[in-house]
Order: sequence, then structure tokens, then C-alpha cells
Amino acid sequence: MNTAYITSLAILKVHYDRKEDFLEQFVPIVSFSAYLLDSDTVSLIDIKNKLKSEFHFEIPQNTLKTILKRASRRGYININYKLYEVIKEKIQTLNIPELRSSIQRKQNALITGLIRYSIDKYSKSLNKKEAEDALLSFLNESDIAVLIANIDGGEIKPMGKSINYSPFIVSNYLIHVQKSDPEKFEFFLEVAKGNILANSVYYPDVGKLKSYFKKSKFFLDTGILLKALGYEGELIRQPIIEMIDLLLINGATVNCFDHTLRELKAVIKSAAIAIRNNTYEEEYHSIDYYFLRNKLTYSDIILFEKNAEKNLNKLKINVVKKEAYSLTEPINLKDLSTYLKREVGYRSEQSLSRDCKSIEGIIQNRANLKAEYIEDAKSIFVTSNFELAYACKKYFDKIGFKKMAPIIVPDDQLTTYVWLKQPYLAPDLPRKLIIAECYAAMNPTREMWAKYINTSKNLLEKGDVTADDYMLLKGEQAKDMLVEISLNEPDNVTKKTSMRILADIKAQLKYEAQVGLRKQILDIETDHGHLIDRVYNQSNHFHKISDNVGKIFTIILYILITLIISVSSYFLQHNVLANLIKSCKTNKMISLCLILVCIIIADTYSIVLYSKKVKQRFGKTRKNISNKIYNYINKKFGIT
Repeated sequence: MNTAYITSLAILKVHYDRKEDFLEQFVPIVSFSAYLLDSDTVSLIDIKNKLKSEFHFEIPQNTLKTILKRASRRGYININYKLYEVIKEKIQTLNIPELRSSIQRKQNALITGLIRYSIDKYSKSLNKKEAEDALLSFLNESDIAVLIANIDGGEIKPMGKSINYSPFIVSNYLIHVQKSDPEKFEFFLEVAKGNILANSVYYPDVGKLKSYFKKSKFFLDTGILLKALGYEGELIRQPIIEMIDLLLINGATVNCFDHTLRELKAVIKSAAIAIRNNTYEEEYHSIDYYFLRNKLTYSDIILFEKNAEKNLNKLKINVVKKEAYSLTEPINLKDLSTYLKREVGYRSEQSLSRDCKSIEGIIQNRANLKAEYIEDAKSIFVTSNFELAYACKKYFDKIGFKKMAPIIVPDDQLTTYVWLKQPYLAPDLPRKLIIAECYAAMNPTREMWAKYINTSKNLLEKGDVTADDYMLLKGEQAKDMLVEISLNEPDNVTKKTSMRILADIKAQLKYEAQVGLRKQILDIETDHGHLIDRVYNQSNHFHKISDNVGKIFTIILYILITLIISVSSYFLQHNVLANLIKSCKTNKMISLCLILVCIIIADTYSIVLYSKKVKQRFGKTRKNISNKIYNYINKKFGIT
């Protein structure tokens, strides 16, 4: 029997009984990776990259977020929006570098001692690689047996009879050091523990495991699709692509409904129109910001809209038409719609209608609504809207489907669930390095080791442990984790207010500065300049409007005053003219002409005399009117 299954299952059982899951094992090493970045605040992507480069652990970002929440509860990390504040004093107590160096030194001492023992005892020369392979081969077969024998006070038994059989030399070497060199024997016990811990992290024989998600279909919502296509930036895209790749690797298919595709196209086209017309909502949408930052034109974005399905297919996301047939279970969709509208708070009836269509499609695709596991449910809707997932879970709990696998799962929770269900593959590194890293990363207490070894002993005596038992229990932990998260109130999910958006923008700028994405910072500064130009142009536009309105208003006022003066002059001049005509008994025509000439000369003189003052007066009036109109527009629309 392969003892790696036994010890791995034993460790899992001990933690499961303590209400701890597989993720708990990664908390110390993830926290220390954050510490190694040598900064007070670090980003998720930096922690992920450091974890990979320093300790060779490849963990999806969404799963890493869950581990960092555990680290926060232990006091290693403080979480502030997308940044993680490192509690250095607390992390230093983990002593990970010292532990890693210590276990590597002990491995090297054992290998050197084995080479010398083989020559002295059997005249058989082993090079360093042969000695290392012999030691690891013995560990894989007998690590737990030696640990049990050490606790029970038993002796190590020699394996085989031929010096050509490497475990024969190693077992006799251990018998020798147990009697003559207790320090080296302690070295072996520590290395054996490291090997057991490595097996508990990296599944020993992936070829014997089945794929749990071969018949599973996952349907992505519009928000996830926008992220996957990269329309909210590369940093947001990466976790979604990791999730999609994880699903595909595990045999699942990734899809979206045809009505989701239509909504996706509508969102992209709406952004294109907004950019062309220079019109936006009060809140900036991430997709609008992305298009602006990358200086994409209306025609560029329209091409994205037209090629949406083709671009999704490149990511291996299939577009599926929702079939129109009756539900296998009596679900009142109208009641569900009313419940979601009240709990989620939709901005539009269209969004509510599309989500209800998607839920209906998932129910229709499920072979069994009462299936408890996601992989048995066959059909899942994936969203970034935690409020929707939570409200849907509450509704189905209420109508009698409390144990049912959730209809809707948030993307970060799904990533962690699938990652926990799959075997974790060991990196292409020397085994002794993997042992050292796992030993340093986990470093259980003496009490925990006693429980590990005792549980392993019980499993060995029981003798009916199969290769799948480890993954089954790991999967049960994943299910429990998903249920626990689903039952928690989404108190961290709130509708965005203007202050929250402002806080998000500030935090995002700080985040990008910490990551060191200088290009993105320059882009943001450029966008800020564009926004200032936009506000400036808008201000000039309103200045022109107010100036033109003031001009028109002043002209109308001028015309009214002129009409009043003209009418008054007419009646005055008419009376003067009549009196002159009466006084002139002779040539009336000549008298009339003379009087008209006098009037014209007088009017012309008045205009020349007073036109400058009138012009100045009306100029001031026009300016005052224009300013009052502009101030009103400024107050109404918030243009500064």
C-alpha cells in the first residue's frame, strides 16, 4: 500500500475534525511571501508572484484572496481594499527561512552520511544523486513506519537482503545511526515529516484520480465576460482567466447564454456611443474608463461588439441558446423575480429579466435539483454579483432546497472550490527542495504531529484506504467551505455611493503605485488630463451658450427701448410738424422738406453724441446677463 495516501488522509482528517480545511496549510507561507516583498502594503498579484518565485507554489488569485482572509484572522495581514498591510512583527515569529535552511542542511548531512556508510559497510560507492534517490525512495515507502516505530519505542527493520536494492542500504544506515548517532537519526525524523507534509500538499499519484467536472457546464454572466475579454484591465482579467483555465483543465465546459451575449453587446455598444457623444453617467463604468484610457475610438469599440462571440470562442467560451421547455421542478419564476427585485435592488427591469432567464436556464439544464455537489448539479451560473448569489441561495433555502448545490456561485468562491477538488501538482523541482519548503511552510506543533501519526497508525491498521479517499475528504471540505460562505451575510457588498467610488479610485491609485505599474499611472494621469480638458471644454461650451443668450437678450432689450424712443419721437415730431405746417401758409412742400431735414440732422447728432455711451451701457448689460445665466448653469450641472 502507498503510505502517501495514508499520511495525507490522516493530516486532512485531523484538520477537518478541528474544523480547519486544506487552505489553512498555506496561511504561513502566503503571509511570509507578503513579508518578503519588503513593503508595508502589498498587492495580490505581487504576493502571487513572490509565492511562485520564492516557494514554487502556484495558487490562483481568487484562492489566494481566501487564504489572505485567513491570514488576516490570524493577525499576519490587514486587508485594506485591494492592498494588504503586512504585520511584520507577527510574521517574523514563523521563522520560515531558518526552518527551510535547517531541513536542507539535515538532508545534506543524511546524504553525506549515507555515501560514507555505503562505502565503509558494503564497499559500494554511491554518488550524491544516487544517495539522494535512495533516501527519497525509502522515505516514500517507510516514512510513517519509522515515525510510528520511534513513538512506540520499536526498532527499524531492514528492508531486503541485497546491496543492489537501495532501501536495504538506507534501512541499515538508519538502524546504525539510531544506535550510534542520535542527532542524525533526529535529522531523518525531521526529513520524514517534511516528506509527509509534501505529500499532503502535492497529491502523490494524479494518474489514479478521476476528473470530477467532466459533465459540468458553467455559464458566465455579463460582468464576468467583460472581465474575461479584458475590458476592465489586465489585473482584473487575470483571476477570471485562471478560473476559466482551471475549469477547462478539470474537464468542464464554459458557456454563456445567448441572452447574456446580447446584453454583453449592448453594454459594449452603449460605451461606444457614450465615448463618441462625450456623454457619461455620473458614475464612471469600468469599461468606459478602460476604453478611454486606451484611447479607443467609436469604430474600435463597435468592432469589439461585432466580434464579441468570436472573441469569446477564442477563450473557449461557448454561446448556448436557452431551451424553451417546462421545468422539471415546480419553481415559481414570478415569485423568484419578485424576491430578487426586492433583495438585490436592480436598476433596470431588463437586468432582472436576464438574470431570471439565466436562473431558469440553469434549472432546466440540471438533471437533479437536489444534488448537493456542484459537480453533480451539472449546471452552474457564475457571477461577480455576490448579492445576487446570496439572494438566490436564500430563496431556494426558503422553498425547500436547502441542501441543493447553489444555482449561482461567485467567481472567487468557484475558483477556490475547483482548486480544492483537484489534485495539486508538484512543481518540476528536486524533491528535497519541495520537502524543505513544505516543512518550513507548515511546521506543525508537537501536539499536531502526535495526532497526525496516531491517525495514520489507525488508518494503517484499518487497511481499507483507497486512492480516492483523500480527494473525497478534500472535496467535502470544499463543499463545507462553500456552504459556510453562502450562509454569511454579504455585509461587504453595498451599492456604490459617490463617496465609495471616490474611495475606490484613491485606493486603486495607491494600489497601482504599490505594484509599480508606472505605465498605468501615466495612463491615469493622461486620462485625468483628458477629463480636465473635457471639463474645460464643457465650461467653454456653457460660456458660449450664456454669452449668446445674453447677446440675444440684450438685443431684444435694445430693440424694445429703441421702439419706445422711436414711437415717442414720432408723436413728438408729428405734433411739431403739424404746427409748422399750419404756420406756413405758402409753399407747404418746401416747408415739409426743411422740417424733415432738421429732424434727421438732430437725430443723427444725437446718435453720434450718445452712441458710445449707449454701446458701453448695453455692453455691460450683456455681460451681466451672460454671467447670471452661466452661474445658473454652473449651479445646476456642477461644472467648475
